[in-house]
Formats: sequence, structure tokens, C-alpha cells
Amino acid sequence: MKNLISENFVLALIALLPALIIFMHKYKSSRDTFKIKTLDFLTVLFNDKDNLAHKFAVEETFYRNIKIILDYKTITLFLSLDNPTKALQLYKKSSNYLKVKDGKLAYKKIYTYSFIRILVKFLKPISNVFFYFIFGFISIFLTIIAYEKITFNDIFQNELVMPDMFFWILCYILSLFFVVIALMFLFDSRNIKYANELLPMLNRNVSKKFYY
Repeated sequence: MKNLISENFVLALIALLPALIIFMHKYKSSRDTFKIKTLDFLTVLFNDKDNLAHKFAVEETFYRNIKIILDYKTITLFLSLDNPTKALQLYKKSSNYLKVKDGKLAYKKIYTYSFIRILVKFLKPISNVFFYFIFGFISIFLTIIAYEKITFNDIFQNELVMPDMFFWILCYILSLFFVVIALMFLFDSRNIKYANELLPMLNRNVSKKFYY
């Protein structure tokens, strides 16, 4: 009977996973919409470029709402593009491969080699899926261990000792922790391919300014 309940519990846990994935996707979409509205606000701030308070407000808005740390000069470069929203989304997905210096973006030293960029581009999605299943398996394994140790019937019937209760709580906390990590890997959209797309956009804009 206990094994049957355990199997049903695990099946219910697996059945809830798609709903959790859909929730995370909708949450991410709502955040992206908010970021686009924030960009509209930044465009208004740029009407007074010589005001130091406005420059600070622009940098602070980026940090608080878009979660991107950039200096005013680099922000100006982004907002001067034909499609600043797309450029910032590309940067958000590739910032860990880039460095910012004096208002310019470039690859970090290790990614300046084209063969490394190609390797990272194709291995990143594979590694995300791999770690998603690894941490997901660990989470399910801990859940099974906890449920085999103590069932919910044991809790309601008060047939528990403190060490068992502590072990049960610890397993479920760790299980939830590994679920979160697994979902982070599943929804990790960062990839160097976005940096490959972003840098030519910035270079074209800089060249255009220099020409005129």
C-alpha cells in the first residue's frame, strides 16, 4: 500500500511539472513586456542629455528594472540604434560573453577566438538540457527518499520522532532547491550566438556616426 501511494505521489509530481514550466514561461514573458515599457521611459529621459540627474536616473533605471549594469555612454550607444529593444534583449542574453569598456562592447578575451565561439554556441543548449535532467533527477530522487522514509499518513497519525521529521523536511527543501536549479537551466536562453548578432549592429552604428 505504501509503495502504491509513493508511486502515485511521484506521478502527481511529474504531472505538475508541465504546469510549472508554463507558469515560468508566462512570468518571463511578462518581465520582457515590462522591460519594453521601461525603454519607453528611458527615451523620454534622454530629452535632457546635459542634466546629470537625468544621466543618473537612466543608469539607475537600467539597474533596477532591466537588471543590466551599464554606464551612461554605453546606454546612449544602445538607444541610438534603430532597434534598441532588440539590441538590449540580445545583450541580456549574451552579457556573460562580453565586456564593456569606455562605452564599447567586445568579446571577453577567451571568446575572441572563432573556434571557441562556435564550440560554445552549439554546446550551450546541450549542456542546459543535460543539467536540467541531472538536477531534475536529483530532485525526484530526494522526493522518493523522503516519502519512503515518512508518508503523509505518518504525519497525521503522529507516529514521528524528531530526527525523522528533520530528515523529511531537509529532503523536501533540497528537492525544491534542485527543481528551481533544473528550471533555471531549462529556461536559460543565454548563448554566444546573440553576441555574434549584437556586435555587428553596434559596429555598423559606430561606423555610421564616424562617417557623418
